[in-house]
Amino acid sequence: MVITPLSFPIIKPDTSTAILTQIGVDGQQLNLTQLNSTTAMSRRALRDDMPGIILRTTVRAVTKGVAQKKINETNPLAGLAVGISSAVLEGADTRTWRTLPDYTQVVRLRLKKGEHQVTLPSAVGGSVVKVTVDQRYQVISLRAVGNHVFASGLAAHVIQSANPTAVASLKQP
Repeated sequence: MVITPLSFPIIKPDTSTAILTQIGVDGQQLNLTQLNSTTAMSRRALRDDMPGIILRTTVRAVTKGVAQKKINETNPLAGLAVGISSAVLEGADTRTWRTLPDYTQVVRLRLKKGEHQVTLPSAVGGSVVKVTVDQRYQVISLRAVGNHVFASGLAAHVIQSANPTAVASLKQP
């Protein structure tokens, strides 16, 4: 008996973070503009790469099957162990896309120098971010993951919510 596992990647949309459509800046609601969808780009890249993935997976499976058959001829228990370990360890590589944010969204506006308050919807725990504008042109980067908000740089400071609530689940439908 020869065990030959095959695995191919599939891409599921990220459901761990709610999709935002607006943010508040100093009490005014502003619409966000979506720049890209990592899910759409990754699905396209996977579709383009799938013939090569299928070929490499098939060659790897045949090579493992031939090796397992040779081991089976000399020691059937060792061959069974190799087959079971191959089946357990075989998995598609999806690391490339799953660490990226699902969407990149922007809002462009003019703010006077000084401190401003950015509020994110309750979808990310109603987070509040204090932003300090001290330059003529400035980019403030915020990242929402689940119900947590992260800011990069010294110009933004996330104020932790007093009572965080889970609004998204990692459980796939």
